[in-house]
Amino acid sequence: MIKFEPLTPEKLIGLQPYFSLRPTDCAESHFAYHLLWRPYYETKYYADEKGLVWLQKIDYDEQATMVPVCGLGHMRENFDRLQAYFTAIGVKMHMYLVDEAALGAIRPDPERYEVLEDRDSFDYIYSGEEMRVLPGRKYSKMKNRISRFRRDYGETAEFVILNPEDEGEIRTFLERWSKNKESDDDLNRLDSEEQGIFETIRFGREAGITMAGVRIGGTLEAFSMGTMNQERNMTVTHVEKANLELRGLYNYLEKEFLTHVYPEAEFVNREDDMGLENLRRTKESMHPVRLEKKYTILER
Repeated sequence: MIKFEPLTPEKLIGLQPYFSLRPTDCAESHFAYHLLWRPYYETKYYADEKGLVWLQKIDYDEQATMVPVCGLGHMRENFDRLQAYFTAIGVKMHMYLVDEAALGAIRPDPERYEVLEDRDSFDYIYSGEEMRVLPGRKYSKMKNRISRFRRDYGETAEFVILNPEDEGEIRTFLERWSKNKESDDDLNRLDSEEQGIFETIRFGREAGITMAGVRIGGTLEAFSMGTMNQERNMTVTHVEKANLELRGLYNYLEKEFLTHVYPEAEFVNREDDMGLENLRRTKESMHPVRLEKKYTILER
């Protein structure tokens, strides 16, 4: 029987090697994702030579799991081990955020499991070069917003790399941002994300996370976190927040972050839209080259 134990940031740091077993284009294959969302999922884990498996509270499911962190050769075996655990505790197994390669390795029996396409969790994948250059007419709105921002704030705006020592400044900005945010997320995921952000700041160096922001007149008005998947030549933007009152700041931050921090990245994963209508419209308007599909496996 798998014996789960609570996941702490310190324990997660020690589990980093598992994330090199199967690099994928999904945000969940990045170590930083689990560091950020550990508080929301109330994550517990079990790890051995076959991989890393999870027990989590996911959205409305009090006990669920997500795709194991392991090589494809162990994917089905870990699925069966998790199924045995859920059977033993008398709970139907729900496995979330399963990418297509993992789904192919698991091959769930359709008589026992229902497989649902999870559109709200599809990751948006963009061309790194296009996001840095913004070529052609399709990016005219983004270019116009950046031009206006530079016209209004260019003399006082400064793109900066941030460090754990800047936590106080980041916290002040996020508190201000939280007061002004508008969200239709009934699950309050953004509130949990903030707790994860502060944990991630403290362990950012060990996790290979780059933090950056934009100061205007010396005050931090935008903040971003990213990591790089060298095997896929893809960066993931895990966090991006900016003062909405400063028109064009989000687009300015996006472009500067990629230009200065990830100038060679071929692709950019900007994660999912969580099913939030406004966020979906924004991400679709930025012209993704494709969506990284994910699925949910539900025991019948």
